[in-house]
Amino acid sequence: MSHIEPMLLLHIAASLVAIISGLAVLRATKGTSRHRLLGFTYAGSTYSLCFASFFVHRISGHFSVFHLVSIQNLLLVSAGLAIPRYLKSSIFDWRLWHLRLMVYSYISLIGTGLLQFFNYLPLDETPRFIFFFALPMVASWMYLQRWSAPLRKSRRQSSRAA
Repeated sequence: MSHIEPMLLLHIAASLVAIISGLAVLRATKGTSRHRLLGFTYAGSTYSLCFASFFVHRISGHFSVFHLVSIQNLLLVSAGLAIPRYLKSSIFDWRLWHLRLMVYSYISLIGTGLLQFFNYLPLDETPRFIFFFALPMVASWMYLQRWSAPLRKSRRQSSRAA
């Protein structure tokens, strides 16, 4: 049995926790203590997997686009956490921005995870485009439409009252 790097194990374990907790937080009632706990679990596991990804390059021997996605996800999750904590009084649509940032980070996580998985299967470019671009974009658009509609509605109502 070959030796598996500890950082690769951390990366895989944190990825699985992020996938599960991310799905759970997206399905949880927003603003509840359960939502916050799951959100912090998602954020912590995302930070862990992104950190570990910078040490996994030893397998391929070089840095790749996946490392850029790690930087992107660190920024998305950090901004997503900062908005409700520090900026909600200064950003009018803070709930919508928080939702967008966190959903984009989750879709990025799922897309890169699928890409890594399917990289090892003999597929041509068409299935890769469908799995890694079209389906994640449609899924994220549908999710954002569903959850952002009440937020946009409350914004319109508050702007009419002003």
